[in-house]
Amino acid sequence: YLLCVVVLPQYGFSGRVMQIYPCLAVGYFILFILYAEIIFLYYFNDLTGALLATLGFCLVTWAGSVLSAGGSDLWYGMGLVAGSFTGFTIAYFRLRFMERHMDEHIFCGGQLFTVKRERMPESMVYTKKQKER
Repeated sequence: YLLCVVVLPQYGFSGRVMQIYPCLAVGYFILFILYAEIIFLYYFNDLTGALLATLGFCLVTWAGSVLSAGGSDLWYGMGLVAGSFTGFTIAYFRLRFMERHMDEHIFCGGQLFTVKRERMPESMVYTKKQKER
């Protein structure tokens, strides 16, 4: 951020672009962390959590952008910041829930074999019988 604030005005990026940039930099930082959380939610097969996080992001970003468009140039990126933070928060709490209930939500949550309490079977699998003459 500091490098962009110092270097970009020398190449003609100033004025409105540099006023909007700080909010967008913060918003995209949170958004990239949100992307990682959504991938983790997919990994844990929590499609509902991924959907809730992305819907929260989209709706709050849209509403925040509509509201911030009427303000000054400094706040134009607040819709992205608010939406990213909302999606991040939803995904964070879904991941915490998944970690607390990990054994119920792993891909192979059930048992592959039924557990029996009995004597161990014979280890001999096959015997060839001799023909009688």
